[in-house]
Amino acid sequence: MRAQRKPRKRGRPAPCREVDQPGAGVPVPAYRVADNATDVESAAAEIGLPVILKPIVGGGSSGVRLCRNVDELAEHTAAFAPTQRKWQSSPRILVEEFAQGPHFIVLSLR
Repeated sequence: MRAQRKPRKRGRPAPCREVDQPGAGVPVPAYRVADNATDVESAAAEIGLPVILKPIVGGGSSGVRLCRNVDELAEHTAAFAPTQRKWQSSPRILVEEFAQGPHFIVLSLR
């Protein structure tokens, strides 16, 4: 009998928490988790524009949106409404500081 693997939980805040610890030495963009459009607006005001909106559940770049101003913030937040989403996601949204600079992709093999 093969041992069953426990399903892996997917989501973005957990990896952020791992490196966002005092003394970790890894710069992490500021982020907040929002439950609705009002929370998204508050988080963006606190963090400062531009921000990135990401679905809490999922992977890759599916559903990721760059918001440079309040109009884009409202437009992209509306895309997270349950009737508008084209990807499987929790209704929660990760609002993340936009980190400018070089773009790196790290692939790992198991």
